[in-house]
Amino acid sequence: MLTGKTYTPFDFAMMAWRRKWWIVVPALVCGYAALIVSSQLVNQYQSEMVLQVVPQRIPDKFVTPTVTMKTEDRINALHQQVTSRTELERLITEMNLYPAERQRMPMQDVVDRMRAKIVVETVKSQQDSRDTEAFYVRFTYTDADIATRVTDRIGALFIDVNARDRGALAEATNVFLETQLEQARQRLEAQERKVKEFRERNAGRLPTQVESNMQAIQNVQLQLQAQVESISRDRDRKMLLERLYQDAQKEPTVAAPPTAATNPTDIVANGGGSPEQQLAAAKDALSRLELRYRPDHPEIPRMKRRIAELEKQVAEERAARAAGASNTLATVSEAEQARRKRLQEMEAEIESLTRQIQYKDDAQQRFQATVRDYQSRIEQTPGVESESLAITRDYATLQEAYKGLLEKSEQSRVAAELERRQISEQFRVLDPARPPLRPTGMRRLQLNALGLAFGFFIGLLSAAFVELKDTTIHRVNDVADVFQLPVIAAVPAIVDASHLRNVKRRRWLTLSATTIVVLAGGYGFWALQLWKHLT
Repeated sequence: MLTGKTYTPFDFAMMAWRRKWWIVVPALVCGYAALIVSSQLVNQYQSEMVLQVVPQRIPDKFVTPTVTMKTEDRINALHQQVTSRTELERLITEMNLYPAERQRMPMQDVVDRMRAKIVVETVKSQQDSRDTEAFYVRFTYTDADIATRVTDRIGALFIDVNARDRGALAEATNVFLETQLEQARQRLEAQERKVKEFRERNAGRLPTQVESNMQAIQNVQLQLQAQVESISRDRDRKMLLERLYQDAQKEPTVAAPPTAATNPTDIVANGGGSPEQQLAAAKDALSRLELRYRPDHPEIPRMKRRIAELEKQVAEERAARAAGASNTLATVSEAEQARRKRLQEMEAEIESLTRQIQYKDDAQQRFQATVRDYQSRIEQTPGVESESLAITRDYATLQEAYKGLLEKSEQSRVAAELERRQISEQFRVLDPARPPLRPTGMRRLQLNALGLAFGFFIGLLSAAFVELKDTTIHRVNDVADVFQLPVIAAVPAIVDASHLRNVKRRRWLTLSATTIVVLAGGYGFWALQLWKHLT
């Protein structure tokens, strides 16, 4: 370009016309190259299907699902399983996908290529953008029908894997909770045995038995007080009988006949009456004692001994009567004998009271020992209470844990049954896969236009570069613009014969080259059938 010259749009248009072949040739070359490239492209058809996320048909407040993962996260996890090498290899083999690639590429690369053609896109809920209500499954392949069948298979895999994983997860959760429940039950039973052993070992000293121990102490103390009073009365009676016994021993012999007694109890108590009357009264008193007291009561053996003695006396008296003793002597003998019998009865009663006092003393000691035992239990209660709190706390903790696991295990069992009956959250085909009507991706027309535009841009850059390096004056006005001098005359170009021959030779070479290029391009256009790939 000429320095100092001011260029107008007309000047730029003249430059473009002057360098038209620099612009046209690259555009044609790049457009032809783009046409060849687009003719080699294989049509890619993308088939898609829509899977709807059907929520659980039973409210969550009745049955809590075991699968708590968000739907979008679960879809991503399922995508990883569906596009795993095992699944894709089986799919490639069963449907004979990518036959050419399998011949020249390892299976892993073929699997990676197929995995890149599988696209999963989630659809958010309009009410809650964090929730997913459906998702698209898309697959791209060179054959539209095969792409449709593969998309159907992939969608079915999503449904099957989701149902299988949810069922397996529910079953695994149920088995795990049952195992934990069994272990918790064993720990709880072991703790119950410890509690039982602790209660048996510390029976009577437990904190819950303090009130019962206090009540027992009060009851025993009442019995002890009654026993002390009874012992006091027996001792007073014994002292009285001992004094009467001593006085009776000092009395003179009485010859008067005894007064008859009508009451059997009075006869036995006072010692009056004949031996036959005393024997009858003693037997009657024994029958009454047996009705009132137990067989081990001290009065009953004493009364039996008294009856045996009276029976002996009656036998002796009958023998004396048979021998014909006098009435006077008999009367004196009976009075003396009654006195002696009273002494014997008093002696027997004193002996009985002695045994009763001894028996009641032993009972008093037992009562006192019982009181001391209850007091010892109450004193040991604080020490037992700390151990009881620890073992009871552990038992309560294990019991709560067992109840919680039992409730969770029951919920898990119901959730597993929900999965088995397939009424939990599932995937359902909303729109099945359909054969695509047109290829996907960049179209050939776009690629051809892009190549032509790129060539035109390269031609413009080339033409501009050549024009920048060209400092030739092409018009008379350029002289006046650059040198600021008036033009007096213009001399036309003088062309000789050699120059004309050179010009003709260049034209011929250019025409020959252009012809060859056009013929070669035309042959390629016809051989490759490039007219089919213009659009």
